[in-house]
Amino acid sequence: MNIDQKILDGLNYCKELDVLKYFKSDSLFINNDKMLVDGQDKVRVHVTTEGKSCEELNERWTIQDHIDKIGNICKAGSCMELGWICDNIRYYALYGGDKYNFYPYHNFEKYVDEYNK
Repeated sequence: MNIDQKILDGLNYCKELDVLKYFKSDSLFINNDKMLVDGQDKVRVHVTTEGKSCEELNERWTIQDHIDKIGNICKAGSCMELGWICDNIRYYALYGGDKYNFYPYHNFEKYVDEYNK
């Protein structure tokens, strides 16, 4: 699966379950404008990764559950790749489809180099 397809699959998953809005939460852990993909348990969501209502099930689900599911759907090869995919989803959520500027794959090496700075 190419990287463009991974991001598209992640976006489609978020749109289908209506969780895209949670990717623009002020409660997300962001470091140097990069979204962390571990420990994102503060942002509660309304739906499970199977699309069921958390309220009806009386269960607590967070954006972390969806981040993990996106990693599985996209077959992310590393936490950095998953972070890059989630950053693209976050940017799409923040700026919308018209203003979204895809962080291109040819900059992935630069992204990885700067990830922990």
